[in-house]
Amino acid sequence: TKCAKTGEDCSKSMCCSEPTNQCWTKTEGWSSCRRGCNPGKPQVDDKTGGKWDCVPLGVRTPRPWKSPSLYCFSVIMISTYEADIMRHAISTDGGVGIFGCEEYDVFSSEGNVWLGDGPLGAVRTRHFDPAPVSKSVDGTAGNTALFMNVWQAVKWVKRYALTDWTIKADPDAVIFADRLRSHLANFHGPAFVINCNKPDIMSSIGPMMFGSLEAISKQGLQNYFGNEAPCKTGYNYGEDRWLGNCLKSVGVAPVEDFGIVGDQVCTKPRGSPCTDGKPAYHMYKSVDAWLTCYRQAIR
Repeated sequence: TKCAKTGEDCSKSMCCSEPTNQCWTKTEGWSSCRRGCNPGKPQVDDKTGGKWDCVPLGVRTPRPWKSPSLYCFSVIMISTYEADIMRHAISTDGGVGIFGCEEYDVFSSEGNVWLGDGPLGAVRTRHFDPAPVSKSVDGTAGNTALFMNVWQAVKWVKRYALTDWTIKADPDAVIFADRLRSHLANFHGPAFVINCNKPDIMSSIGPMMFGSLEAISKQGLQNYFGNEAPCKTGYNYGEDRWLGNCLKSVGVAPVEDFGIVGDQVCTKPRGSPCTDGKPAYHMYKSVDAWLTCYRQAIR
């Protein structure tokens, strides 16, 4: 049986030809391929109108996996611009940013909220336990305790175990999964990526993994989750400094790649365009700024 294209009836084939689509029933005798479906309601792009039953037929057509495979996630505050950026990333060009990865999640301590229909179906925030945020010894957010809880949620969800690398990307970071793969393919074993050699950082603590993009191999996370005791320290640090120290303490090798992210908090000049082919850019704290960077990068 030939699978249906978008807009065609899939009632008999119960399958869709285009990756990430699912066959959904509208009424008895008519179904169509879509990313998602809102039961009992008209669907936004259905010009014929009328309510949909939204019973799934068959299975969602998968998107082909690439190598190395990526599990990408962001941590957001739902009531801020961060959620808006996630919604636009889901709906742009079939799913971009973290939604271009094989597996993905959005974590929040503020509840379970629907953000849109992504390549794998409905995207809802996953809960993690909140924790107080103080001021770190570096003058940044002292959010180590908060992110200890985030990583416990990552451990519980366990999607990290399905892929070669896990990427924690700040919501105001613009990332490109295919470009990340070309950089991460060079590293093997338990590893995490040191991505910032900012002069003042170099003169004090040396190069480090800045939190805008944290890339850790599956073996690296297995080391951490299998021996968390040495990491129950560093509460006066920002989470990225804590995590780098933590990973080293459990035998995860730091590998340097200072071209993996153009970070305006590190060495990328403020206001410079996103046009030099890097796998990630940071920081873009509005939907317009985020999309401008994305569009510059894909030209």
